[in-house]
Amino acid sequence: MATFKAVVQQHQQRRDGKYPVSIRITHNRKSVYLPTGLYCSISQINRRTFEIKDQFIITRTSATIRGYEQRLLNVDTADLFSMSGCELKKFLTLSAGNIDYLSYCYELVESDEEKWGDLKHALAIIREMGIDKMSAMDFTSSFIRQFREYMDEKQLPITKKSVIVGYKPYAQNTKRSYLIAVCQVFRMLQRQHNTEFNKVIYHDPFIGFENYRHSQTAKRSMTAERVRAFFALKGHSIKQQMTLDMMRLSFCLCGINLMDLLSMKKSSFDKRTMRLTYERHKTKDRRMDHALTSVRVEPEIYDLMEKYKAPDSSELLFCFGDFTAKASCTRLIACRTARTCNILGFEHVTPYWFRHTWATIARNDCDISKDDIDLCLAHVGNNPMADVYIRPDWSRIDRANRKVLDFVFKNEEK
Repeated sequence: MATFKAVVQQHQQRRDGKYPVSIRITHNRKSVYLPTGLYCSISQINRRTFEIKDQFIITRTSATIRGYEQRLLNVDTADLFSMSGCELKKFLTLSAGNIDYLSYCYELVESDEEKWGDLKHALAIIREMGIDKMSAMDFTSSFIRQFREYMDEKQLPITKKSVIVGYKPYAQNTKRSYLIAVCQVFRMLQRQHNTEFNKVIYHDPFIGFENYRHSQTAKRSMTAERVRAFFALKGHSIKQQMTLDMMRLSFCLCGINLMDLLSMKKSSFDKRTMRLTYERHKTKDRRMDHALTSVRVEPEIYDLMEKYKAPDSSELLFCFGDFTAKASCTRLIACRTARTCNILGFEHVTPYWFRHTWATIARNDCDISKDDIDLCLAHVGNNPMADVYIRPDWSRIDRANRKVLDFVFKNEEK
């Protein structure tokens, strides 16, 4: 067991004649010292033994030592003996107040801005709140309430041709995404620093706290007739036609997300069976099954598979010009889709409309069950425990997709 003693060292005498008080930790026959922030003069020290005799300092350091000893009681003996003196010193001194929450957030954003996009926007809000420094100890339920209230009151400018024409509040789901981002980082710090025997970040700011609820997503879907009308459009330029083709690929692959389409690898496509098997980019890191899904490529898009085939030197399956699997690219494609619709005289739609449309037609027109629709969209179903035991049957996706495509393209010559 490590031993502790409050000491002063003669060689550390300051210019004013005082000595800093340290806690000496003797562990595995080696000693390390922890500063206490206390100082004593020569009158508070026994001149013969050079030990502290001042009762106030003895009382203060004794309380500190009892706290250290109490923490060590929760440590397994084998774990304690395996620690070096420096490791034990770090174990005893690390606290939530010493862990820089904001610096950790900025490091995450800098490491992968695409992945931590919501956190980047949340940090901008925190800066607007006038918060420049925050430790893990400062991340409290009070901060969470202030963060929520600030977002509830904030008005975003609406611009038209670089001119502000009005203001609007944050969307409910946007506020929820930002809130989840800042809370997720706190949980990551807890997992990183806490062990079963050492709760460095011991407080829980989420007790009695409720997240923003998801607001009902607007129903962004078209009828089968409108889908056929959209895919009958002909682009006036290569870029316009590429936009239309990407929407057709998305719809005919069960409403696949653009990010998944842009990041699809050649290894994901089995030409013999004409199947795409991939992990959904958005949720692969959150699910035990890595959001694995598989869909058969149908004849309606054989020509597009060939048209946008990436060069042999690329590991990607598709090549859509300069577009890559980045959030900025998906936003640009959404803007281009809107412009294409405007130019061609079609109602305003976005890439996500085709995912919503596929699901709506599957349910309302083809009588496909919601469980099968969840499977086709790579969503978590209503029975996640059953999914642990049941081997996925990708043919259910193929049958559902074939029903939807037959219904939509029944009057279109193939």
